[in-house]
Amino acid sequence: MNLPPDFFERVDAARAFTGPFADAAPWQPDVILHGGKLYATDNQRIVEIECGVECSAIITRRMLTLIKTFQGNPTTVEVGEWVNFSWQNGRYLKVKNDFDRDDVVPRLTELLDQWHGTEHVNAVDLAGATGRGSAVTEGLAIVDGNLVPRGGFLYSGKGTPSSRLALGGAKLHLDDLFGIRQTEFDAARKAIEREIDRLHDEQVRIERLHAAAMQKLEDHARDVNQFHETVAKYRRGDELDEGDKALLRPACEKTVKKAEADERRETLDEVTKDLPTLEEWDRYSETSDGEYAYVTFRRRLPVAAARPSIKKRIAETLNQVFEPDFPRDALIKVWPSLGSIEARAGPS
Repeated sequence: MNLPPDFFERVDAARAFTGPFADAAPWQPDVILHGGKLYATDNQRIVEIECGVECSAIITRRMLTLIKTFQGNPTTVEVGEWVNFSWQNGRYLKVKNDFDRDDVVPRLTELLDQWHGTEHVNAVDLAGATGRGSAVTEGLAIVDGNLVPRGGFLYSGKGTPSSRLALGGAKLHLDDLFGIRQTEFDAARKAIEREIDRLHDEQVRIERLHAAAMQKLEDHARDVNQFHETVAKYRRGDELDEGDKALLRPACEKTVKKAEADERRETLDEVTKDLPTLEEWDRYSETSDGEYAYVTFRRRLPVAAARPSIKKRIAETLNQVFEPDFPRDALIKVWPSLGSIEARAGPS
């Protein structure tokens, strides 16, 4: 696919509106390429810039830094699992395509459709690029019963609604508190599904171990038959080769292992008996792997106080939401409109 001559100018224009990493928006430092447009946001501003490249990719700062190490900009790009930039002189750059933002672009588009050009947001200068962009303004968060962007398009304040609720500073008119609970239910379901997958993998592993054990049992039966045949050879006075002698020779492995264990225990006691003590630490255990000795000390930690204090803080915050005079009719329907897009892991 040929790249327009001004493609990287459009990328630079979009980069001006990217922001730092945020828990609620880990994709903020990057430019998103999707459907012939470039998307960027720093939460205070959102832009959508026409670029004419119909594919989906994340354009990271690292990618742009690598491109600048070449002389001039690439002229073509192929996008799939990898992003392949090519230059006219035959050079190329292949970068893993970490596009996993199919939930972000519709959200940014929805916000622009809803607010761009209205009196509730400010327009932004796109430095000559074709597109649209909006910036949050100050003022009331609820206008005519609707929540308008204040403090940020995608999240408000630092952290996520969940962390603000737990650590203090929840914004009751902006944070979708019930959405937090829904997210917890979703996370619990995913955890159960992962456990089911793990158990399935464990079942497959056990089945393989069982098959290997059955094969060992067959091999053992064959060895026993060979043993009895060799004993018969010995009784007949037949000449035995070295393999026959090895088969008849007892290993006494149980006795050998016990003697080794006793020897290791005596050695361990000897090398650890004069170790210095640590003040306020208990000597908990001594072990050996046959090559090294390990001594464990332990000390009791104070009782953690974070859980009860966080639970109390959550209860106090939710009690305000449950009060009869809380504007639930206005907020419940608009809470999700400012809900954070959860962080998602890109393909490995």
